[in-house]
Amino acid sequence: RQVEEVLTFFTFSSGSFSAIQLNVRTGESRNLENVYTIDDDRSVIWGTNSEEQLYFGYYRPRGSTNFGMRVVDIANNTFVDVLLEDNVQNVYEPFYYQGKLFVTYRDVGGQYHTEVFEDGDTSIRQSLEFGGGTPSFFIEEAGDLTMITSTGGNQYLKVLYDFQTLEPFSETPFSVNRFFPPGPLDATLADERLYYLNFYAQPSPVPFGPAIYDFIRAENQIIDMIGIVQELEEASGESITLTAYDYRAEGRAFLLGYTSDFSNGLFQGGVLVISESGELLQNLETPFIPISFVKS
Repeated sequence: RQVEEVLTFFTFSSGSFSAIQLNVRTGESRNLENVYTIDDDRSVIWGTNSEEQLYFGYYRPRGSTNFGMRVVDIANNTFVDVLLEDNVQNVYEPFYYQGKLFVTYRDVGGQYHTEVFEDGDTSIRQSLEFGGGTPSFFIEEAGDLTMITSTGGNQYLKVLYDFQTLEPFSETPFSVNRFFPPGPLDATLADERLYYLNFYAQPSPVPFGPAIYDFIRAENQIIDMIGIVQELEEASGESITLTAYDYRAEGRAFLLGYTSDFSNGLFQGGVLVISESGELLQNLETPFIPISFVKS
């Protein structure tokens, strides 16, 4: 997980989670030992963090679907438990950005909710209700919150919210034959174009790849990652598995991390640089497997 210049790595051993935080600018690190323990009273669903707090979503008691969250203060190693909703149907990945934590779940009646928390406060500051429409969200180029909500079939509604007040100020209906999963969406919105991570229907030789939806032209462009990967595999004689995705607006290019068959006993990987038109610009081989791209 990355927050500003701090990377947080979670580890699990003997029933407990620990974390290591690394400042990518200064190189300083700190170890946080046994910050969350799984027991008969409480399971774990997800974990995320700010610079000063760790957040763990859980079901309590273990085996139920009563959804809660533990907030751990890193400085003094104290925690507070927050009950969110009993008997939920689904819980989705959380999203933290600039002092706000967004927690999304689907209740027993099939209604979607996103609860918003702020740093240093364990009370819900704002609730966003979406009814039966699946909410997907991300931060667009200007720093506002973008919500994409399904309205039935292939119909969606794009709503822009002021990030500070969470008041909506722009709505755009659109239609696309794609499913956007609830919760955080790996996407960027710039110049009325949505650059997003597209998941292929399974089974597929490639799990995901880049896509672009143009709101002005109402056109959806799926980059042919299956073709690109197959061409590379035929040229190298090695199988390739994609491991990471990112879009870099400054270079107007997609980055796809991958790992290749390491039959020689060495970890091999690389980064594919792909243009918006779907052209493979560069294949950067690495002696490691990229699993995430650090934002600078």
